[in-house]
Amino acid sequence: MILLVSGVFLLGSGLHALERCYREGEWVIVLRNVAYGDGLAMFIISAMIVMGACLIVSSVRQLQR
Repeated sequence: MILLVSGVFLLGSGLHALERCYREGEWVIVLRNVAYGDGLAMFIISAMIVMGACLIVSSVRQLQR
């Protein structure tokens, strides 16, 4: 259950960051007062989305057993 909640949080955070970067037109993400731009920001956002989705899928499969 904890994995499901953390997966939803990661997926939601990644999608929120993706939407914010898309609306502003700049690929900049700030984590702990450090700004990451362009390719690294895209990698961080995509990693958050993929990891969140994987956690959701694996926890749902585990809960169905």
